[in-house]
Amino acid sequence: PASYFKARRTIELTDGVVEAVSDQEILDAKAMVDAAGIGCEPASAASVAGVRKLIAKGVIGADEDVVAVLTGHVLKDPEIIMGYHQGALDSVQSNFANALRAIDPTLEAVESLLQQ
Repeated sequence: PASYFKARRTIELTDGVVEAVSDQEILDAKAMVDAAGIGCEPASAASVAGVRKLIAKGVIGADEDVVAVLTGHVLKDPEIIMGYHQGALDSVQSNFANALRAIDPTLEAVESLLQQ
C-alpha cells in the first residue's frame, strides 16, 4: 500500500485480515466484475479477488456484509484486459473470458450489439 504503516494500523485496529492474491485470481475477479457491467482496472479487482478467496476459506461467512472498493478506469491496462479475453497471457488462464466481437465503427452497430 501507499502507506504501509497506516494500512497496518487500520488492519490491527479493526481486527482485519490481509490475503495475498495471484494474478490469476485478480484477472478472474476483474472478468467477473466486467461481466456484471461495472468495470474496473485490473489492480483494483484485487479487492474482489481477496473477498472471493476469504469466502472460499470460510473467513467471510455467507451472512456477512462486505464492501470491496473498486477504483480506476476500466481501460487503464487494455493490453492485459485484451490478452486475458483472447487467451494470450502465458501465466494466466482465461477462466471467465468474454468472446470478442468485431463490429462496424458506428453508433448503430454498438446499439445493435447492446440490444442482443
